[in-house]
Amino acid sequence: MNWFKYPFLRLIIPFATGIWLAMSPYSLCEVSASLLAMSAVGLLLILVFLLKLFNKSYNGTIWTVVMNVTFFVTGFLTATISLGRFEQNRVVDKNGNALYIARIKEEITEKTNVCKTELEIMAVRDSLGNLCPVYSHAIAYLEKDSVLHALKYGDVIAFEADIETVKPPANPEQFDYQRYLFRKGVTHQVYLAKNSYITLNINNKNCLFSLSYNLRDFLLETMAGLGIEGDEYSVAAAILLGYDDELPPELRQNYVTAGSMHVLCVSGLHVGIIFLVFSTILSFLDKYGAVFKILKFCILLLIMWTYAFIAGLAPSILRATIMISFIVIGKIIKRNGVIINSIAASAFVILAIEPEDLFNIGFQLSYAAVIGIVVLQRPIYNVFYIKNKILDKIWELTSVTMAAQFATAPFTIFYFNQFPLYFWLSNLFMTPLSTVVIIGGMIMLLVSFIPYLNLATAWCVKKMIWVMNFGVSMVEGLPFSMIKNLYINELQFLSLIVLFIALCFMARVVNKRPLVLISLSCILLFCVGNMFVKMERVDNDGFTIYNARKSTAIAFFYDRNAVIICDSAFRADNSIFDFSLKNDFVRRGVQNIAFVDLEDDFDKDETFVKRRDLISFGGMLIALYDGQSVDKSFKINADCAIVIGRGRYFMEKAAELFPGKCRILSSEISAVVVNSS
Repeated sequence: MNWFKYPFLRLIIPFATGIWLAMSPYSLCEVSASLLAMSAVGLLLILVFLLKLFNKSYNGTIWTVVMNVTFFVTGFLTATISLGRFEQNRVVDKNGNALYIARIKEEITEKTNVCKTELEIMAVRDSLGNLCPVYSHAIAYLEKDSVLHALKYGDVIAFEADIETVKPPANPEQFDYQRYLFRKGVTHQVYLAKNSYITLNINNKNCLFSLSYNLRDFLLETMAGLGIEGDEYSVAAAILLGYDDELPPELRQNYVTAGSMHVLCVSGLHVGIIFLVFSTILSFLDKYGAVFKILKFCILLLIMWTYAFIAGLAPSILRATIMISFIVIGKIIKRNGVIINSIAASAFVILAIEPEDLFNIGFQLSYAAVIGIVVLQRPIYNVFYIKNKILDKIWELTSVTMAAQFATAPFTIFYFNQFPLYFWLSNLFMTPLSTVVIIGGMIMLLVSFIPYLNLATAWCVKKMIWVMNFGVSMVEGLPFSMIKNLYINELQFLSLIVLFIALCFMARVVNKRPLVLISLSCILLFCVGNMFVKMERVDNDGFTIYNARKSTAIAFFYDRNAVIICDSAFRADNSIFDFSLKNDFVRRGVQNIAFVDLEDDFDKDETFVKRRDLISFGGMLIALYDGQSVDKSFKINADCAIVIGRGRYFMEKAAELFPGKCRILSSEISAVVVNSS
C-alpha cells in the first residue's frame, strides 16, 4: 500500500488520537496543555538532532515519528483549547437566582411538556448590581405558552432563574448526558416559566443561519399547503429538509427496527443522490473539454451547498456536504483514485474546526458507513458472480447495504444495544424508493407555485412515502426483526473497530500476514472482554435503588431475573425505564422482568417475597418506609430500610423506627447498589 497517496489518512490518525486523549475521561485531562507542548517540542528537537547522527537510512522512520508526534500534540492542544472555551467564566455557578442576559442560539423545538432551546449566556448581574460579561452555554426548557411563539432564533432575553450545572448520570450505565453536552460546549441548564423572562427587543443572529431557518420553515409550510399531512408530512420533512422534530416515536422505531433510519437523516445518502442526479443532468458538459468539466463540478458544489443551506445547515448535513465536496475537489484536481484520502481530508477539516465531533455518534456512523462502502463493497460483491442482470443489480445493492451495516455494527451494538436483522431486505426497496421521494420532493418544491402540477406532484410524493412507511412497518413486524439487549464493553468495542480496520486493509493490500495476526489479536481481545462481562454477571445478585425522575424504582436481581418495585408514575412513563434503567439491565443480562406496585403483594419464589411494606430477599429482611406506613411506636429489626419519601425529615424518622445495624437507604442517593451477600 503506497502511503504517499494517502497523506490525510496518515495525518488524521495521530490527530484524532490526540483529540480522543484530551477529551477522554481515562486520559491526560489533568496534564496541562503547556506542559505537554513543552515536552513535545523537546522530543521533536531530540529527534531532529538524531537525524544528524544516524545514517540516512533511518531518516524516514525518524521523520515519521516527528510527524506523528506533531499532529498528536496538535490534536491534543486543539481539543484542550476547545474545552477551555467551555470552562471560562464560571460565575454563573455562583450567583444563584440571579439576572442573566442570554441569546437564543438555535431554533426553539417543541417537546411533549416543554419547549427546548440552547442559550448563549452573555452577561450576569453581580452582587453590586453590575452586569459582568460571561461565556457559557445552557440548555433552556421553557414553559409552553402563547408568548413563547413570539421568541425566535437570535432574540436576546433577560431572565431571573436558578441556573445549574448539568448533573452527571445518577444510575449505573446510564447515558452520560453531562459529558455529551459538555463536548458540545454546553455546561448548564435552566427552566424558564412564562413570567421569568422578558425579551429585550434585540435580535443578535447569524444572517446565514437565520435565512436558512426561515427558508426551511417556508418550505415546510409549502408542503403542508400542498396537502401533505400526518406521517407522510413527518417523513417528508425529515427526508427532504432534515426536520425530524415532528416524527412520531412509533414511526421512528419502525425505521430503526427495519435498519432504514439513515433514510430519514439527511446525510451522505441524500447528498449523494443530489450529486448523482445533477451530475447526470450536467453530463453533456463533459463533451466540451476540461474547462467545461471543471465548470460542471463547480456547479455541482454550488448545488450541494445550496441543498445543505435549504436543509438548515444541520451538523449531519454539513458533514456529508464537506465529505462529498472533498471528493468532487479530488476529481477537479484529477485525484480520482484516492477517495479514501478525500474522506480523511474532510474528517480532518471537521475535527480541526469542531474537535468534539469525534465523539458525535452521527459523525462516527457517517464515516464508518462511507468507509465501509468504499472499501468493503467490492470484495463483498465479488463473492458471487451472477449472470442475470436484474439479480446482479439486486446483489450489487445488497452488497452496498451489507458493507455499510457491517462497518457500523460495532457502533450500533455499543451505543444502542441492538442490531437489525432485515436491513438487507428493507434497503432493497427503501433505497430506490427514497431516491424517487427525494427527487420527486425536490421537483414538488420547485413547481409549488404552478397550479395543478404542484398538487399532482405532491400527491405522487405522498403516496410514495406511504409505500415507504408501509414497507418498513411490514419489515418491523417480521419475527426476530431486531436483536435487542446486546452488550459489549469498551474493550470489545475497540477490538471490533480495530478488527474492521484490519479487514479494510486486508481488502486492499497484498501482504496479509501481519493483518491476519492483528485480526486474530482483536478476536482474542473481544473474547477476553466477553469473559470479563460474564464474570461481572456471575455475582450479580442484589438490589439497586434507582434515581428515576422523582419516581420510585427499586430493582431486585437474581438468576437473570429482575423484580422492579415501582410507583404509578414509573409505570405510566416508559421513557423513565429506557433512560434510567435499561442499559444497566442489558449489562446484567436480565431476561425476565416483573413490575410490582408499591401497594401490592408478590411472590416470585423463595428468593423474593413481598408482603405490604416488608420484603424477604436473599435472606435479608427489607422494609419500605414512606413516612406513614409504619407506626412511630413500632420498631422493626430489619436488615435494611429503604426510604421512599423525599427529604431529611423522612430520613430522621426512619432512624428512630429502624434501630441497630439497619442500613437506611434513600432514593435521593444516586444509584444505591447493594449486593445480597
